[in-house]
Amino acid sequence: YSSDEGLVVANDMDNDRIGMLVHQVGRLRSLFPLALFTYHDARFFPSVRTPDGTELRYDRILCDVMCSSDGTLRKEPHMWRRWNIKASLELHKDQLAVALRAARLLKVGGRMVYSTCSMSPAENEAVVAELLRCTHGNLRLVDARDAVEPFHAAPGLTKWKIPHPRTNTLHSTYAEALEKDGPKTILLPGHFPPDDANTIAVLPRCLRVLPHHNDTGGFFLALFEKVSELRGPPYPTRPEEPSRKDPVPDPRPYDSDVDP
Repeated sequence: YSSDEGLVVANDMDNDRIGMLVHQVGRLRSLFPLALFTYHDARFFPSVRTPDGTELRYDRILCDVMCSSDGTLRKEPHMWRRWNIKASLELHKDQLAVALRAARLLKVGGRMVYSTCSMSPAENEAVVAELLRCTHGNLRLVDARDAVEPFHAAPGLTKWKIPHPRTNTLHSTYAEALEKDGPKTILLPGHFPPDDANTIAVLPRCLRVLPHHNDTGGFFLALFEKVSELRGPPYPTRPEEPSRKDPVPDPRPYDSDVDP
């Protein structure tokens, strides 16, 4: 790289991780002057502006979100004692918020990888489906299987069930969860497989890497291409969501002052 070709912005909310990242990048002397390290909640990552006031948009974004990390059980067996379904389900809306913010900061024509080290569909395919729904066709899910060969991976899921954290009852749809658990269910519509046939058809383009595939840990990734600017509400409400007496936190991500 040279000074007129761009830069890398690396963000993390963990002091130890960001310190290690600075150390590792510092060893690559050709890259270090062109790397910017930030410490922000990615759901509210701020806009960066050039000297003429133009908002910086990114050509490529690696959106490696917070996750329950059950894919790391091979190297961290203590995760068996810490992991629980409630924590996994609660991450869903924050993961979606991070991905939506990243999508807004991406250039039209740019590409974004959404990744986790989790095997839970609530953190993976469910977030991908919601991201496609919320962006109204502004993002396209790209099939990256050929690009990673000979690296082995399984296709994304199109069907899954979600267990209720208290009863461990498996539900196939949000309507089923409402019927069995009532309007106070902590499950969200976005946890479940999508109803839209077009979204279901593209979910196999996601990649699920299991430990035995390549002698690695388990992880998930999905590649998106931005085909047009995001417009309208970033997180539209669903008609099937019940009204609640208790206030529900607004799951919409931060919008910069230039977002529509």
